[in-house]
Amino acid sequence: MPELLTMYSIVSFVVAVTAIMIAGILWWYPNMVEEQRNPKRILSLAFLALSIWHVFQFIVFTYLEPGDYYFLNTVMLISMALFMPLTYLYFYTLAFSHYGKSILIHLVLPITIGIIGLHYSNRSNAISSDLPFLLIHLQMIIYWIMEINLVFKLLSISKQGLIHINSHWLRWTILFLSVQTLLFLPYLLVNIAGIPLPPLLQSEIMAMVGSFLLCLSLFFQPLLLFGIRDIKPKDFSDKMHLNLLAKNLDRPGVNLSLEEQHIERYISKHHPYLMKDITFGNMAEQIGVSRNCLSNYMKKKGVNFEEFINVKRILFSQNIIKERAYHDMTLDMLAKQSGFMDRKSFISSFKKHTGYNPTDYIKHFF
Repeated sequence: MPELLTMYSIVSFVVAVTAIMIAGILWWYPNMVEEQRNPKRILSLAFLALSIWHVFQFIVFTYLEPGDYYFLNTVMLISMALFMPLTYLYFYTLAFSHYGKSILIHLVLPITIGIIGLHYSNRSNAISSDLPFLLIHLQMIIYWIMEINLVFKLLSISKQGLIHINSHWLRWTILFLSVQTLLFLPYLLVNIAGIPLPPLLQSEIMAMVGSFLLCLSLFFQPLLLFGIRDIKPKDFSDKMHLNLLAKNLDRPGVNLSLEEQHIERYISKHHPYLMKDITFGNMAEQIGVSRNCLSNYMKKKGVNFEEFINVKRILFSQNIIKERAYHDMTLDMLAKQSGFMDRKSFISSFKKHTGYNPTDYIKHFF
């Protein structure tokens, strides 16, 4: 079928050239968000793998020599198998800013697929020769699910703030993940489910169309090249570990004596920690318990008096922020409302216990 072969060759060539252009732009384009250089370069490597995939596919379609088939097919298989792990690592490093030695795990399957492909490439058995392609497409859908999971976690970092500030990134991500289905879904429908598709919807054609659309998606969202303003590497981990100490203080105590339960109820109702000159003795006297009883209560909470007061004040300020009562306040007013002597001590304590200064906390989470 010369016409089909010509169409394959042309589309493969166009995809290869477009993908290598995208890879170069992502790698060298100046980035306004310094911490996101690594994620962009990993995405660049993903498009480089996409380019290699279609370069070798183009060679197979046009200039194939019988002795070169096994080598070319193996390189094409490995580049296909690398694309989805690399795009997953893009989202992962965007969240965590590191990948460490765990990156080697993502290389195991592509290398294994390459070895299997080389081993079976000179065999006539259809089941054996299709095995590497089956593994690649199963790998693609696994990584696609993992990518969607990571994107949802990224979106949860700053909630509506992320969606508003980076609407271009959100639109691109939805398009990117949607188009990725063209790389594996037609193959699964035809080869696994046995569903017949029209000639123009065959897996090879749809994979090339999908690859081309993935490249075009970045041309239509050039703002992505500057970096995602509202996602910083620490956001993901800080969101996960935010206020571990505060959460412990905010939960009702267990295994508390009657006196300690009275302490908890009194503090929850009367907020003695909001007094600027509060001392340990004053608090015990206000609550109506001995100093020893109050000390035992704080030991069970795992904090000393100063930590207890500061974290309770931070929690109180966070409640003001959550209720959006802060809109008519300056930081000085918010600090004083929360029991701090001044703005400086409030910002210092807030950042110590949450990882953010109050302004960034409001921006990222509300």
